[in-house]
Amino acid sequence: NYSMYGRPFANSLCHAWSCGPAAILSGEVLGIRPTADGWRRFAVEPQLGSLAWAAATVPTVKGDVTVELRRTAGRLTLVLAVPAGTTATVGIPIAGDEDIGDVRVNGRLVWHDGQAVKAVAGVKFRVRNSKFLLFEAAPGRREFVAQQ
Repeated sequence: NYSMYGRPFANSLCHAWSCGPAAILSGEVLGIRPTADGWRRFAVEPQLGSLAWAAATVPTVKGDVTVELRRTAGRLTLVLAVPAGTTATVGIPIAGDEDIGDVRVNGRLVWHDGQAVKAVAGVKFRVRNSKFLLFEAAPGRREFVAQQ
């Protein structure tokens, strides 16, 4: 049916407007963005708002960056795949006045009661700012679990 356009061969669903939600999800909600040329370094600084979960795969020249984020009462789980040849800055959100008690990476404790405990292979604590606990992650798949 071409009646909505008034002419034949004008019905295309391949438009940039259909990409908008994907860009907002990956770039704003999950906070996935390059911080160096060619995605050699990138950030994952999520801002879930009232969402309970979000997930995205962002194709880059170095390989896919995959992030899955899930929030339940008092717990945030972030699963991240960092492609070879890249480094990620991973932000664990700090929610208002609520402090994060523990952060574990692949089950190993890296943050406890307000301070870094020890590094896990391929993951280093960098800094705490007003919005995030920031970690640096080398290539590989990791699960970050934060609990209040």
